[in-house]
Amino acid sequence: MPSKLVAVPEAEQQSEWGSAEITYKGKTYHFTEISAKAYDKCEEVAKREDGSINGVLLTRLMMTKSATDPKLTLDDIGEMPLLKVNALAKAVTDLHTDKAEAPEPGKG
Repeated sequence: MPSKLVAVPEAEQQSEWGSAEITYKGKTYHFTEISAKAYDKCEEVAKREDGSINGVLLTRLMMTKSATDPKLTLDDIGEMPLLKVNALAKAVTDLHTDKAEAPEPGKG
């Protein structure tokens, strides 16, 4: 039987937004990519008086914006064991990092 093309409803098409799932000691956390505007807001809040960025705060703010299930607050994150925070932070950081290989010097 020949195959036929079927239009996929827009709602069922894969989203352009990345997502990540991490299970830590039996509990699963879901994260989705944040918008550039949300990132800019996080960066603004994490900016110190001298203009430098508090990287820890920036990452934790991104975690709160990215978390979809369960939702997380800064207080929630502050009460977690550090190794758990680090595991979740890595998932969020990886989600927002371009995984394309960097070109070799002189070849890109």
